[in-house]
Amino acid sequence: MKKFPQFLLVSIGLFFFISTLLVFKAQALTNVTKIKAGNLYKSAEQIDVENVEGDAILAGQTINVTGNIKDNLIAAGNTMQFSGSVDQNLTFAGAGLVINGTVYNDIYAAGAYVVVNGDIFGDARIFANEVYINSKYIGGDLVIGASKAYVSKNTKVTGKEYINVQNKIETSDVKDLDQFNNSTFLSGFQNFEKKQNSNADTKAVAIVTLLFSIIALIIMFVGKLIAYYFVLRIFPVFSENTLLKMKNQPLKTIGLGLIVILIAPFIALVLLISIIGFKLLTLLVILGSLVIFLSQAFATYSIGRWITVKLQKTKTGRLLPLALGIVTITLITSLLNLIPFIGGVLNGFITIILVCWGLGAILEQRVTYLSKRSRNTKVIKEKKK
Repeated sequence: MKKFPQFLLVSIGLFFFISTLLVFKAQALTNVTKIKAGNLYKSAEQIDVENVEGDAILAGQTINVTGNIKDNLIAAGNTMQFSGSVDQNLTFAGAGLVINGTVYNDIYAAGAYVVVNGDIFGDARIFANEVYINSKYIGGDLVIGASKAYVSKNTKVTGKEYINVQNKIETSDVKDLDQFNNSTFLSGFQNFEKKQNSNADTKAVAIVTLLFSIIALIIMFVGKLIAYYFVLRIFPVFSENTLLKMKNQPLKTIGLGLIVILIAPFIALVLLISIIGFKLLTLLVILGSLVIFLSQAFATYSIGRWITVKLQKTKTGRLLPLALGIVTITLITSLLNLIPFIGGVLNGFITIILVCWGLGAILEQRVTYLSKRSRNTKVIKEKKK
């Protein structure tokens, strides 16, 4: 498997994890659960769980599970340490995962770094940048998609092995997240806080941070401007037809895009648990990412063109509307991020609406094109008769 799709899958997992954190950011900083009858739903920056009699659904920055989960464990977080046991499936999306406990059914994991030291009695399906398998026993199939992976020679896999990696390591002593060279990525918040609380010159740190932020904004602006302009230039007819749909049918296109966004995760889940479907899923992820990119480009241009029309500047070309659109969206999202608790939620909502707007218009335009083409084909066949 190529590196691009793997990082893409990891990014999807991180996206859902970050979105979840934004939604539940207003809750308590720490949640500790020792024994919970029935299902457990927890969201906090730090979560400690011992025993749950049903399902455990967790969202947080740091998650630590030490007890038994009677049913399924579903978690999204920056890092998770699992040293207990789960009777059903373990599903994780985030940055780093360490499994020291026992999973009596399947595991599904997407992250940057995944380390499995415990036994898995079902399938292990893992997609990450780096994967390390130190288990003694895996009772089902072992499916790995990664840039770098290690599977211990002492690991007994009773099912089939599907390992698609760029670099398969023969020897490794990695058993925890602290051993990664990129550990600052996994504990970025903690490291940042330590720097801020140290005796270092906080003013210098603030200046450097500001400079890097400005440089990052400039790079982001120029990159988006070039990429979006390229799309509009290389697909002029398709772009104009799509933009026309967005202008004339905004509610319909947003609704259609929202339906697709809601259905897509279920289709991806079905394909994910199928070996044959996994290859198709990789292709669909690439195509889906391309469509989302096009949706953002069209939404940005539509907003910029609306602004130019309001300013009574009709003959502006494509660059000015694109620039205005990028600046407007960036400014709004930056201001929303300053609002405590709900700012991130509103930011995510606006992003989803913009994507749905462009996505629905693209699908509507293609349906119209294919329908018209089909009618023309029928007319030509009837004339030949």
